[in-house]
Amino acid sequence: MCRFLGCYKNRITLTFKNVKYTKIEMEDLFEHLKKDNVEYLINNSLEERGVSALLSFRDEHGNTPLHIASGHNSINCVKFILDCDSKNTLINLGNNRRDTPLHNAVYGNYKECLEILLNHSSIDIDPKNEYGNTPLMYASLKNSVECIKSLLEHNADTSIQNKDGITFFDLLDEDIKTFIKEYSQSKKVIPNF
Repeated sequence: MCRFLGCYKNRITLTFKNVKYTKIEMEDLFEHLKKDNVEYLINNSLEERGVSALLSFRDEHGNTPLHIASGHNSINCVKFILDCDSKNTLINLGNNRRDTPLHNAVYGNYKECLEILLNHSSIDIDPKNEYGNTPLMYASLKNSVECIKSLLEHNADTSIQNKDGITFFDLLDEDIKTFIKEYSQSKKVIPNF
């Protein structure tokens, strides 16, 4: 049995779906997610609280375990969580800023994690956060050519404007704009520049 269940140091509890967690238990969970420790998730999913309660928990920023795993390129944990989420409720769930796990993977420039999320049958490729920014806009802010290419290949909407009226193309550095235009033409991806 792991220390997740034997934690008595911190009596602060958080309740989700009538299940109580101490602050230390949740910090422990998130540390294991960041380290891609899928065995920890498997072991704790089998405990009395169940996988649904464990994977649906949100931290003070509204992040679920899938947000944390996606934001740390924890590939095995991302796959496990998606496999356990039979109702596909977590993949498009936004945090307090309405960032989704897809936003987190793109922001971290985690190509492999991004591909796993993009290939999920229930993915919303163009979710907007509270500022109206999409994952494609995050990729542009980070000048992440690989993420931009992946999102374009999965038909990300290039015409979406954020709350300031800015598109993904407006956010790109000039040299990357030229590359993206040439790439789009060669791959027959027709963005709306």
